Amino acid sequence: MSYFKSKNKDDTSDIVQKMLGRLDNISVKLEDIGNLMAKIWKAEDEEAGVYNFPFDEEGNLLPNVSLTSEGEYIEDGKTGD
Repeated sequence: MSYFKSKNKDDTSDIVQKMLGRLDNISVKLEDIGNLMAKIWKAEDEEAGVYNFPFDEEGNLLPNVSLTSEGEYIEDGKTGD
């Protein structure tokens, strides 16, 4: 069963292009959420007076750290605490 009812190849191409555009928008929103999470965690650490992983002593995000799709920070392939 097809979710898309298209009469020709051009219609299908338009549908795929719209889906790709929506996927791009979702990716941008997810990146924004990750950045917001990092800001919240940094603010919590500042309030506590000490920076924890994934931040260095000055409160900067460590250069070899990235956000996983599950919302966890990883460093060199290992999940941080």
